[in-house]
This record gives sequence, C-alpha cells and structure tokens, in this order.
Amino acid sequence: MLQMPVFVFQYLKQKEYIGKTRILVIGENYPNPDYAVSYFYRSLPDCPGGPAKGAAPLFFTNLCNAFSIPDTYPDGKKMSELERLDQFLSNGLMVMDAQQNNGAPKRPAKISSYEAENLINTILYLNPDHIIFLTNNNIPVILALSQIPSFSKIRSRILTNPITGTKVFAFPSPPANPNLFLQQINALKNNGLAI
Repeated sequence: MLQMPVFVFQYLKQKEYIGKTRILVIGENYPNPDYAVSYFYRSLPDCPGGPAKGAAPLFFTNLCNAFSIPDTYPDGKKMSELERLDQFLSNGLMVMDAQQNNGAPKRPAKISSYEAENLINTILYLNPDHIIFLTNNNIPVILALSQIPSFSKIRSRILTNPITGTKVFAFPSPPANPNLFLQQINALKNNGLAI
C-alpha cells in the first residue's frame, strides 16, 4: 500500500513523474479532511472537494519559492497554481506525508511498523535521490523507519540539515518561521547540492 492519496498517485503516474524524483520532502500529515482547502496537491483536477479556491496555501508557495520554482512564465504571464505545481514536479521535486492524512498529527509522532514499512515502500517506489524530513516531530518517524530492514536502502538519501546537524528541517510556513527553512535550503545549495 502506498502512503499517498490515490488522486495524487494517479496524477503522478499519468504525467510520468514517478521515478524522476530528485528531492522528496516528507511532512507530517494533512489533518484537514477537505483536501481542496490547503493540501499541497489541491490544484490537481481530481482533488476531492475541488476545485481549489483562493490564493495558494503558504506551505505550497514557500516550498516552491525555496526551491526556486518560478510563478511566472518568461513572458511575464502568471502561472496558475496547477501550472506551478507541474513545474515543481517536473523539476524532480515531490511532497508526501509521513503519517496518515485526515487525522490530527500525533505528537510525538508514532507510526506502527506496518506504517513504517508502507512509508519505506512508497519512498523506494518514488526512488528519490535525496529525502528532506520536515519538523522535529518526524524524528520518531525516522527512528521507526530505522527499525525496518529495508531502511538501509534509504538511509544515505536522508539529508542532514547543514545548520542544525539533525536529520530534520524547519517547517516552511507559519506558524513556523519560513526564513529558517529557506536558510537551511540555501545552506544545502551552498554545500553543493543541486536544487
């Protein structure tokens, strides 16, 4: 079982993004049952509750900005949220959650060995070059993953935060300070990681 909503997986498969991931960003979970409100992939055509309305969520906007995904075309025309999402994905970037969506995040995070196995299987299926875990709440998730034998296949792909020395990065939007995440991503770039 893959650890992502079916409508996201189907879009990734249809657009042939699977297998082309350079950097996989892993958040906690999406607690709102209405994906069209602020879910990262809310602009996808088959998003439950869609179409998305209003401005793009700050999480989406700040991630795109941190990874230098443009919001306009060379002629100055503004991209739609879906067009910017496609730019994000076509640049080898992807987002998923560590915990099951549509529930309050567990703090500290707790995932069962079954969930940890599913998460590793999803990561292996996406086959990213690098993995960025967001928030200190994902530290127990990484620990749970490390108990699964196939963790050895992803261990070296998990990036170390060059500023904190930990395996987690700051959350890129409020209520966290988005500048911390941007500083951490810029430090990765300065250390030679192609982003």
